[in-house]
Amino acid sequence: MYALLIGLDVALIVLGIAGIFAQGTVVTLFLFGMGCLAWVVLSYMLIAELPSRSTFASERVGIVFGKLRNVTVVLWTLYPVVWLAAPVGFDLMTPSTEMLVIVYLDIITKVGFAALALFGRDALNDITTDSLALDTEQDDATDTTEFVG
Repeated sequence: MYALLIGLDVALIVLGIAGIFAQGTVVTLFLFGMGCLAWVVLSYMLIAELPSRSTFASERVGIVFGKLRNVTVVLWTLYPVVWLAAPVGFDLMTPSTEMLVIVYLDIITKVGFAALALFGRDALNDITTDSLALDTEQDDATDTTEFVG
């Protein structure tokens, strides 16, 4: 499942870049559509599949995951809107405006994600504590001492 999530993310990037360099409106919009399809599948997996298949170490970990996921899905959804409005799409904004909007969007997305991650860092204690406890239990179960006489 994780490989599929990463593959979809890579596909989004590659299709977006290909759409920028493609010649012709039909090809460009086709590549954009394929990227949007990859985004819809990726979003669905982040919203529905991943949480249903995951076991969180605590309720706090689940809450932090949900916030980070929501910020990612909402803000990343704005990128295709900007792409459509950009010169490569329907030419509704100038190249300099497109760059400005993308830079702002990048800053908001990354700072928002980082801020939520930072505010949720206490959830890492739950993950680390549970992980250490599990490692200790496994070590105790398999730890044998052999005496050679």
